[in-house]
Parts: sequence; C-alpha cells; structure tokens
Amino acid sequence: MKLLSAFLNALYPDGAACLLCNRNARLDRRGLCRNCRESLEPASEIRIDGIISGAVAAMAYNDAAAQLIHGFKYGNKRYMGCGLAGGIDLPEGWRIDAIVPVPLHPKREKERGYNQSVIIAGELGRRYDIPVRPRLLKRIRYTEMQSVTAGKDRRENVRGAFSARECRGRNILLVDDVITTGSTMVECAIALKNAGAGRIYCAAAAYAGHAEGGQNERQILQN
Repeated sequence: MKLLSAFLNALYPDGAACLLCNRNARLDRRGLCRNCRESLEPASEIRIDGIISGAVAAMAYNDAAAQLIHGFKYGNKRYMGCGLAGGIDLPEGWRIDAIVPVPLHPKREKERGYNQSVIIAGELGRRYDIPVRPRLLKRIRYTEMQSVTAGKDRRENVRGAFSARECRGRNILLVDDVITTGSTMVECAIALKNAGAGRIYCAAAAYAGHAEGGQNERQILQN
C-alpha cells in the first residue's frame, strides 16, 4: 500500500490542480489536464505590419483561453503565469538579447497589484536564459484598457504612450498576455526603435485575432 501510495502521489501530487478545471490530474508543462488541454486551440500565424520581425503566441483566444487569462490577470492568480509561459515556444532563429514586458501605467499596476506581463516575461527568461529588462520600457500616458477599445481606436488609444531607455543594437522580445490587433506591440516597438533597438520580436500567452498592425510606422518612427 505504501508503494502504491507513493506512486499515486508522484503521479497526482497534492496541490497539482489543473489551472482551468481545478481538478487533480496529470498535468502538462502549462499546468493543464488532458481534457482542458484539448479545449485549447493553437494560435494562428501572427502578422503585425511594420517594425515587428516576428510574433508567436501559445494559444488562440477561445473561451477556455479567456478563462485562463482572466483568472491570471484579474483574479490575483499570479501562479498561473508559469503555465501560461510554458506554452510559449520561441523559434530557434530568433536571436534575443533582452526580454521586455509590456509595461502598465503605474496607476493601473497599483490598482491591480502586479503586472501580469512581467510574470510571463520572468518565466520565459528563466527557461531560455535571457535577461529580463522591465525598466527599458515605460508607459508614460494612462490609457483605456485595450480590451474595451474598438479595433481601429486601439492604435489611437496607445499612440505615444511609451518611452524607452537607450538600448542600441539590442534585439528585444516584447512580452504581453494577449495580442489582438498588435497596436500595443507596435507602439512599444516604435519607442524601443527610437531608443536604438535592433530587431523586435513579440510573444504572448494568447492571440485574439488577425493583427491589423499599425499604419505609417516608418513615418511615426522618424517623428
């Protein structure tokens, strides 16, 4: 009985609950049981026009993914960041010097208590042995949440909302929880490029649709 108990504890350890259904089960590296894993869908190819050299996401933003993201982002379930980051695989060809999480405005971070993108970035940094540099990028203007902003208004909502420290020649991986139109990523990339960055890549836990990207990125970069 002791041997059987030890085997079961190893297979289904206490506290090893699925992030989505909260049942004890054998979990994958994202912290999901088999049934919940099958409820998620792989993200489609992400294309963000302009100055983004490549973008990946762990999953498509369906109902199951939305439940995961909502709990992580608004439910103070910071531990979910490990599982969400676990589903993100960076292409071998990407040469990244620093990981930069998309920053929150200080007011919003104070209200929420944490920046969910910092948690995901930290997990990716540990797995790929890449330094995380959250101070390279700063949100300098308070904006409405992108999730409540209509598609074409998203770019205007975040236009000029970020500034970056000098990062000449560094290839940067931008990390966020969700990519929708790509507007936030493009504005972050513009700030980093103006600070001297090399290539800009993006990674997120979920992808919520076809990226519209930004318009006139090169013109904005020069201004």
